[in-house]
Amino acid sequence: MGSRFSHIGEMKKYLDLIGLIVGLTLFARQVRLSLNALYEYKLQIPWKAMLLSLGICICFYLLQVLSWTLIMKFLKAPIRVSQAIQGYTLSFLLRYIPGSVWGYWGRGQWLKRTLGISYRVSTLG
Repeated sequence: MGSRFSHIGEMKKYLDLIGLIVGLTLFARQVRLSLNALYEYKLQIPWKAMLLSLGICICFYLLQVLSWTLIMKFLKAPIRVSQAIQGYTLSFLLRYIPGSVWGYWGRGQWLKRTLGISYRVSTLG
């Protein structure tokens, strides 16, 4: 029975890797579409606002990781912050990149249908 579980574990590793590759590919495509929209609309990027937004996102991400690390410590399952960051990052990539891409596409569809806003503008946004 042990070999069966190790086989499942190996299969899960490959499926995780495939999911990560597919998710990153979809995410890269979304980034490319956004950059194309920027180029087409000849918009100037508000770098200060973008960097501030990115900084805020990173701070909240780190706060979430630190909070989880603290919870794990109280549950008598201590984990180092570096391990928590690594584990959180990988699990977020596997889980949220495909979901985020679907979210962008869904939001673009909603904006097009309800407000007549083009996909390029919603992607850029």
